[in-house]
Amino acid sequence: MAYFRERNKLHIEYSGNEEVSESLRNRLIAIHKKYTNYSTNYGRYIKKTNLEHELLIHLENSDYINILCNEPYDSVFEAVEIFIELAGKDAHNNIGAIIVEIERAFLLSGSVYEIDKQCQISLKVDRKTAERLNDIEAIFDQDAKEKFFDSVGKFLSRKLAPKDTIKDVFVAFEDYLKEKLAVKDYSKAIEKLKKEGIISNTQKALLEKIYAYRSDTYGVTHAGNSEEPKELEAVWFIDTVSAQIIYLSKKI
Repeated sequence: MAYFRERNKLHIEYSGNEEVSESLRNRLIAIHKKYTNYSTNYGRYIKKTNLEHELLIHLENSDYINILCNEPYDSVFEAVEIFIELAGKDAHNNIGAIIVEIERAFLLSGSVYEIDKQCQISLKVDRKTAERLNDIEAIFDQDAKEKFFDSVGKFLSRKLAPKDTIKDVFVAFEDYLKEKLAVKDYSKAIEKLKKEGIISNTQKALLEKIYAYRSDTYGVTHAGNSEEPKELEAVWFIDTVSAQIIYLSKKI
């Protein structure tokens, strides 16, 4: 069930590349507490002694909660994969529910990672896209960052449709250019970039095509010339705009 904040899209989170947000850590801890015990309990719980042993062997730290609270992303994700593997052995009667809850923890946290079909943690997006998103966090001021990652977080959490993601990401991009170049709209920003020699004719054409795609895609601003975008198109648009933001931030 989607509760009030999730249902009304009021509480948006984002957990980026090579990071584990505090909210994701807290959710994973809650799942651990729910499904671990010092006895096997008829296949319902992961036996804590088994989990501690595997963690000590692989991570040299037997304390699962300590790992989730304090360790970097790679140790946290390895611990979670160990937890899932042991769930299949010790908590086989609850394995489906455990995987669903872990999947939901990543989803609600707006993470760029997910649990894949092999029950391993993998990136939802291309690694370069994820790295670009990290770079943008350092480029934007607080207001622009909140607006941009609000859209990306909603998309990764499946709280925002691809068409609306494209619209919102473009608005964040446009606002960034308007603020940096002290102009009133996107077209004036492009003209100023070209006039001041910051971009070439080819780059100007690319920026114009980004605007055209946003405008002409069905359902983004109106019933346009293209089919309604799917998740793949939204990821492409996020990646394309991210690359332009990084490039232009170095040139302006």
